[in-house]
Amino acid sequence: MQYIITYSPCFIKNALKELKLLDEHICIVKDFCENMSLIETKFSQDDFQQLLCKNNIIFLKHLAPVSVIGQISGNLDEDKQILLQEILKSFPQVKLGEKFAIQTRICAGETFDKSPLNYSAKDIEVYVGTYLTDLGGVPTFSDKQIISDEDVNVFSIFINANTFYIGNSLSLFNLNFSCDEYRISSNKGKREISRAENKLTEALAKYKIDLGEKGGHALDIGAAPGGWTNVLLQHGFFVDAVDPGDLNPVLLANPKVKHYKCKIENIAQAEEFAKEHKYDIIVDDMNVDPEATAEIMNILTPCLKDNGLAIVTIKLPGNPEKGIKNAVEKLSKFYNILKINNLFHNRQEVTTLIQKK
Repeated sequence: MQYIITYSPCFIKNALKELKLLDEHICIVKDFCENMSLIETKFSQDDFQQLLCKNNIIFLKHLAPVSVIGQISGNLDEDKQILLQEILKSFPQVKLGEKFAIQTRICAGETFDKSPLNYSAKDIEVYVGTYLTDLGGVPTFSDKQIISDEDVNVFSIFINANTFYIGNSLSLFNLNFSCDEYRISSNKGKREISRAENKLTEALAKYKIDLGEKGGHALDIGAAPGGWTNVLLQHGFFVDAVDPGDLNPVLLANPKVKHYKCKIENIAQAEEFAKEHKYDIIVDDMNVDPEATAEIMNILTPCLKDNGLAIVTIKLPGNPEKGIKNAVEKLSKFYNILKINNLFHNRQEVTTLIQKK
């Protein structure tokens, strides 16, 4: 069975190592671009998907099965018919009321007969999706809905030069909610302070954390210029933002934001700070090494309410596996480690969900 996988280029060796723990004979059949490859495993689709669910996969971002491989013509009217007919022929018909999604990716930089395709991934998605909707299927467009429902019937279409690859799976088995991180929408219609907001928004969706809108009290360390603070404000939180750097003036003007313009180390060990502050959630996007991140989070344990959650990015400039191992060993003294993943909006780092013991 073959699959198309995506990953951060800096973590390709780590991703392959994870896969080989599942199947020592797994191999790369083809590299499409710097963050996408075609792999082959000895396991059936069902068996391999179950293995993925049972194991802690950190470095793979997205995985899509490949059941059909064929050729396109390069003409939209012809290609959308080719792809639709392959889906109707190769996979069970979408049932009345069944949730489905069409996820199409055209490999960036690839050409057809040395000329770019004259259509986009969205053109294919709209055509195929409209047909399946007319059959009674319920189209799913929201990234958050796909990842939270886990039972969305996903048809994955990938086009590379004049070749197409098609597969079908439940969203649960794709590891993440999109085949193309560059097409993930940001906070549409909302004021955006920085692109870092997308990192926290994705983590909340991925880890199924419902912050609601009534809020509470949150601590944001490494806050400047305030992207994560802005996300927390959108959920109704009062936010203590700690960073020696400047916050966006819009946030400074918000009465729900208090800016501690200093390093977290300057206040975290102060006994009065721990006594006076009890947070519902702590978020940490500090640019420090893994062990320093863990030490700071451990110091802040008294400030987090019992069973409170923290979302922490662990920067991995050196040995990724060693960095994660060292951080986890330290954090485990005071926290349960719930999730660790290299998410779409992560680069040379992972996002960790931890809970106070």
